[in-house]
Amino acid sequence: MEALAEQLRAFVDLPLEAEDDERAAQYFNLSRLRGIQGSNTDFLICAATIRPDPSCREVSAARL
Repeated sequence: MEALAEQLRAFVDLPLEAEDDERAAQYFNLSRLRGIQGSNTDFLICAATIRPDPSCREVSAARL
């Protein structure tokens, strides 16, 4: 367990925002319409990781 915990420390904790909850609910509803199941936690993880990140745009703009 300690080896796994050590590896996971490399990842930054991502704070959740209210928009993440709303986006997760949208993903849940869209998925259910298509017959796809998932847990609330699954959709919240998706919503948080897909969140637009301004720093990504800055890096992309700098490359142009």
